[in-house]
Amino acid sequence: LPSDELRSVLIFIITYLTRQINAGNKNLAAERLYWYYEMFKKGFLQSGSYVELRHLKNLVSLSVQQNNFELAKELIEEYTPKVDPQYISTARHYNLGALYFYQSNFKDAQFHLLQVDYVDAFHHFDSKSLLLKMYYLQEAEDALFSLTGAFTNLLRRNKTVAKPTKEQYLNFIK
Repeated sequence: LPSDELRSVLIFIITYLTRQINAGNKNLAAERLYWYYEMFKKGFLQSGSYVELRHLKNLVSLSVQQNNFELAKELIEEYTPKVDPQYISTARHYNLGALYFYQSNFKDAQFHLLQVDYVDAFHHFDSKSLLLKMYYLQEAEDALFSLTGAFTNLLRRNKTVAKPTKEQYLNFIK
């Protein structure tokens, strides 16, 4: 297939798998990771010469959720330097934070997640979500309650994120 057609087919596959997973068919998560990674390797998720920050985040997140820590580590090491230079620090810290969180290495996860710069709402909100989960798992009540209040206020004040997305984060906090 020509590359434009192949890209369209892969997007269709990933969209289909995502909808199936969201409908409760969780056993397709590994397949979604496979196809997303295929798109990534073929350069379909780049913007010019740079790897797009959100796609690297998504791929690392999918990897760690599948306990594929080796792939996540390889992605972070190989592709973080290929992100737009202004976002490299956030890419490294968020993705290492996610990797360490899923490995239950909370000390290193916290260090990295607290270093995430605000480059977009999703990196910022997802880093806060991982910190909340970590504080809950560690029974760190003071940190949990403090971040819960600050995160709730941040979400309510944010005017750029769509209402359903905002509600999803607020429901998570509850």
